[in-house]
Amino acid sequence: MRKTWILLALLLLCATLMLPAAPKTTLRLWSWNNEGDYPAVFEQIIARFETANPNAEVEIQWVPYTEYNEKLKATIAAGDYPEIPEIHPIHPGSPMYSLYQAGELLSLNDALKTGFPKYFPSALADLTFEGNTYSIPLDVNNLTVFYNKNIFKKVGQKIPETVDDLISLGKALKAGGYMGIAHGAKDGWPAGDLYFQMLAYSDGSHTMLRKADFGKLTWNRPEFIEAALQILKMNANGVFPPGTAAVDYFTGAVQLFTQQKTAMFYPAGSWIVGGFDTGFPEGVEYGLFPFPRISKVQDSASTGGVATNWGVLKKAKNQDLVLAFYRIAADMKSAQILIDHSMIPPYAVNIQAKREILADMIKAQAIAQTRFVFTPELHSQVMSGVQGLFTGEVSAAQFVAALDRVEKTIKR
Repeated sequence: MRKTWILLALLLLCATLMLPAAPKTTLRLWSWNNEGDYPAVFEQIIARFETANPNAEVEIQWVPYTEYNEKLKATIAAGDYPEIPEIHPIHPGSPMYSLYQAGELLSLNDALKTGFPKYFPSALADLTFEGNTYSIPLDVNNLTVFYNKNIFKKVGQKIPETVDDLISLGKALKAGGYMGIAHGAKDGWPAGDLYFQMLAYSDGSHTMLRKADFGKLTWNRPEFIEAALQILKMNANGVFPPGTAAVDYFTGAVQLFTQQKTAMFYPAGSWIVGGFDTGFPEGVEYGLFPFPRISKVQDSASTGGVATNWGVLKKAKNQDLVLAFYRIAADMKSAQILIDHSMIPPYAVNIQAKREILADMIKAQAIAQTRFVFTPELHSQVMSGVQGLFTGEVSAAQFVAALDRVEKTIKR
């Protein structure tokens, strides 16, 4: 009898081993960030998730940056809903805002109450509409001025505190054979970021940009005009190299800085550190400081926001697993992965960055203000209008008047 039971147990075991394994649940992660360190970061977070959830797997689908929003909208229109869609607030074509307007995104207010860290307010502010948060940031960036410490020491200059200090610094640099701030205004977005930076100082409430963006405030206000006037003032007084309006960001501006023709570079963030590390000659040291204030009585501010972020589509399957993935991506082990790859977590951490410049960027995130205009038509007008400030074709008054004209054409 005993032998019979043993035989039956062995047969049952063999039958069990011969059964096909249950299929894994596949979550599709859509992203355009297939360059730099992002693929390595994604792979490590995915590996941690799959270890914790052996019956699930994550597959990455890389979509070109310029095609991303249209492909995502077309896929959704066809009734397909990627489980982990990257939905950046403004690039490309304001995907998050358009999905919010279409009612495709799930509010994450309740989900964020359990298992998620306390995010920087500035990180969630640009992911929240009408009191509901619709996206979860993986990392953030902030924009500051990078400066060549060797050049500053050579000409005997210190970090400027105000725009007037910056203008005086530019004159001292010119006397020493250097130019001021390398800036790729030709590409549009760097010029736009300079405008948002000056607005962070001209609007002490830090609320007007979003109100104007949503049609609740006219652009023809002193604060919006003052930000444009500051750009005209700096450009007229030699803060930027001649012909900056025709200089692109990733080639022209970067080369001006790494070839030590300029002493400073703006806008700079974590994404550009690797390029400077390899571009500078050996022995060059560089650091960062917040863009100088309009007035000494103001507090320093940087601008910034989310870098990579993900949402949950209302009709996507396996939402509990998706949120489990997001929670792993937001824990302290993933924060360490981000910092190891020179990225900034969107919440406070007690992790020592290996490099001083990254530690300084993490500190700067606490004072970061928004750099986003969600309405596509207004966003495009800001970019082109600021370029006009650099070429001298547009006055401050004309800059804001054009934004008001665009606003009148928008159906809300």
